[in-house]
Amino acid sequence: MHTPSFGLPSGVKFVLRKKPAGQLLSSTAHAVEREFRVLNAIHQHNKLPSTPVNMRVPIPEPIALCEDNSVIGTPFYIMEFLEGRIFEDPRLLEVTPPDRKEL
Repeated sequence: MHTPSFGLPSGVKFVLRKKPAGQLLSSTAHAVEREFRVLNAIHQHNKLPSTPVNMRVPIPEPIALCEDNSVIGTPFYIMEFLEGRIFEDPRLLEVTPPDRKEL
């Protein structure tokens, strides 16, 4: 089976973020359009030559936003895939206090 590369280097991965299926609890919940715009603003800040390295926020690069429901049934955006750890508990109990400073 051949997977098209679209001219991208081998192994490049992306993430598609979309609203979940079904009834949402709130009209502002899962606002992927807002998520994209915030990520994009931070990404633009990170790219400024005047932004010092220690002031850059480590985020995935936002690639594209699609607000056309006819494409997949809901708005979505594509962003760069980054390897990393996922912390499900905001108290970070599984991370030692000295390591928390590195997050």
